[in-house]
Amino acid sequence: AIGIDGRAVHLATPDGKVQLALGDYVEDGWHRLRLWLPTAGGHQDHAVGQLERRGAEGDWQPAGKSGMVPARAPAGGYGTFMPVTWPGERGYMLFLDDLTVESADQAPGPAR
Repeated sequence: AIGIDGRAVHLATPDGKVQLALGDYVEDGWHRLRLWLPTAGGHQDHAVGQLERRGAEGDWQPAGKSGMVPARAPAGGYGTFMPVTWPGERGYMLFLDDLTVESADQAPGPAR
């Protein structure tokens, strides 16, 4: 689960028992959230998240530390992408510009 509280972006287990800060976002900036998630048959026991911000030169730079939480592949073989927004206020905008799913040999190794 990914949560945004104020400007802080968090990676969490679905039950909320483990929550790690990935960094803060800034208004009028481009951000990218990278997630490495367990796959069926992959034997992974965690998910990794990294918040990145586009720099002045157009390159992506970490906006905080990467985070790792316990996770496992979906039992049915398929995950769920479900944006749920409720900021508790009016007059906000959130743009989802691109969604890309790629295979990766392994996730980066943040400190646990």
